Amino acid sequence: VGDVEVRGMMLIMDESGEGPAQLFYTLINKGDSTASVSLEVGEKTQKESVKAGETYVQDPESSAATSTKPVIVDGLKAKPGDLADVTVKVGDDEKTIRAQVLSNSLPQYEEYVPSEKPSESPSEDASQPSGDASQSGEQGESAVGVNG
Repeated sequence: VGDVEVRGMMLIMDESGEGPAQLFYTLINKGDSTASVSLEVGEKTQKESVKAGETYVQDPESSAATSTKPVIVDGLKAKPGDLADVTVKVGDDEKTIRAQVLSNSLPQYEEYVPSEKPSESPSEDASQPSGDASQSGEQGESAVGVNG
């Protein structure tokens, strides 16, 4: 879209298809100036600023992440297995990208499913000073034991 490449776009939600989804993507600015990027999906509009020659990674669990805060999408009119329309705007350029909708039916995606009421109750890790408490302390809950 313009000078910005959009890669790895996907949404992860509960396998029931109810409730919010988390949006993941990578933006690569191949241009000579900072790009203002707008992504619209469901009831969410996410705006990012990507400097010339830089990459923006939206994946709170990745070591390469630019942001540690998840992008939560409400009002998604798609279910797991569908393709959801995400409108990406860069300046006057606009493109609709079909992003895959995945679910927690695979254990490795369990930790990425947003709760129905994000951040309304205190985190188990009370040592976090802000409302942006990481969910890294909950990773053990998604582990699956294998007998045999």
